[in-house]
Amino acid sequence: MPRPKGVPRLLTRRSPSTGALLAHAYFDGRFFSFGHAGAEATQKFLRTLAEWSANGGSLRSAKDEELTVEGVVSRFLENAVQEYREVEVYKLRRALDLVVQEFQFLPAAKFDVVCLENIQRRLANQPCSI
Repeated sequence: MPRPKGVPRLLTRRSPSTGALLAHAYFDGRFFSFGHAGAEATQKFLRTLAEWSANGGSLRSAKDEELTVEGVVSRFLENAVQEYREVEVYKLRRALDLVVQEFQFLPAAKFDVVCLENIQRRLANQPCSI
């Protein structure tokens, strides 16, 4: 018997790399980060909770299907700024630049193994810049 869905709660955790206290919650089984714990994170959580409630206990919408590769990378990097040190974020940006250049307008749901192989081929043919 499936477990009944409860109302999401605002949770906190320490970033393993920076030690900062971060706020997060799970909606529809998906992890949502709200930044550093505090009043601003609580407000973001409450807005998301209101949207979740208004949609009948779901955040899944047509917006999810319209998300592009550039949007996914952008959201990931926003979270990385809170989670990782500046040097690590810089490396992530550099690593994902080629993905965004090549596939920025592709719907994220269509990014697959073939796309990844194209990126690998391009990286293999680039001269090393050390």
